[in-house]
Amino acid sequence: MHPLQTLLMAVDFRPSRGEVSRVTSLLTRAFGCRLVLLHIASDATKYPARDQSQRQFGREMLATVIEEFAREQISVEQSEVVSGPVAETILRKADDAPAGLIIMGAGEPDAEGLVTPGPITETVMQHAHQSVLAVRAGTPPLEFRSILCPIDGSETSLNGLKYAIPLARAFHSQLTVLTVVPEMSWLMAAGEAGTLVDVQKEYAANWVQECAQAVSKVDFQGVSWTQDVRHGAPDKEIVAAANEAGCDLIVMGATGRSGIVRLMMGSTSRRVLRRLPCSMLVVHGHA
Repeated sequence: MHPLQTLLMAVDFRPSRGEVSRVTSLLTRAFGCRLVLLHIASDATKYPARDQSQRQFGREMLATVIEEFAREQISVEQSEVVSGPVAETILRKADDAPAGLIIMGAGEPDAEGLVTPGPITETVMQHAHQSVLAVRAGTPPLEFRSILCPIDGSETSLNGLKYAIPLARAFHSQLTVLTVVPEMSWLMAAGEAGTLVDVQKEYAANWVQECAQAVSKVDFQGVSWTQDVRHGAPDKEIVAAANEAGCDLIVMGATGRSGIVRLMMGSTSRRVLRRLPCSMLVVHGHA
């Protein structure tokens, strides 16, 4: 199944919901996706009257969302209002649909315009079998103009790149492929580079070469793209690169290289998520 064949939009009716709907519309039109909507009412199962009231309110609000999509000539194939733990319910519904992509809000901007996604978004991103797009409200709005895709040469990070390329192709985006050489101690770099002479330089050169070899096997036909190489803490460099390039989307593989001296993209994506400069898509599995 193509990863963008079925989209599950988690609807929460917060102010940022309009931005999530707009992005969902963009993807649905671009890829002809099957659209499924889910709203989770507060878990009031111990109080049946309250649970029924919340479900009814959710159905009324969801009907409004469906009407908004209909005005854009986008049909909703399935919609549902349920009660239960939010993150767990989203994950279960995504498996049942089955969805290839979960779309949800990243959170509301604070007084300074900063967005720090809450535990629900982080939990869904961490445990979903599907790719997850966290849409950041505010500036920059997600229009797929400029996409940043960090890679570390691992197969999983390349899955992120293979997901980013169809997006860039469909929306005529500028794609930046970023390689961050993480800082390592002399001893760890020596073990990685396999030499005791100029170990830091050798280690960095090996890292960049491995990433370049991996990228050389990827088909970028029809995509405008550039490469960027940075050195330092991966999460900080990813955020800096996104800000400097004015990116509106970061696409990352869920996990990266493993091993004692290798970058763990999973922990890096969590740190980027907590300093979110724009919308972020975490890719699970194969693109």
